[in-house]
Amino acid sequence: AAFYWDNGDSQTTTLDIRGEEVSGTEKEVTEVGSYRVIDDEGTELDKGKFIAIYRNEDGMWKVHREIWNSDLGLQAPSDTASTEAS
Repeated sequence: AAFYWDNGDSQTTTLDIRGEEVSGTEKEVTEVGSYRVIDDEGTELDKGKFIAIYRNEDGMWKVHREIWNSDLGLQAPSDTASTEAS
């Protein structure tokens, strides 16, 4: 919340998701792709990759497992976050 929404000051972001590979059966599908998070000024805030596994349960596709990994390094906590934890 602190990073994407600037502690409530409502920074607008866009999530650009690209499915790059999809495979599976009528019961289970795996999707591999990439994502980017972009603010309203066009600055890329984050980018990375994901894998999602969907299962067909009673005719409805549901997320079974999902993982997202940023290509960017860990961000140092803000001063606000460290004082809130105290």
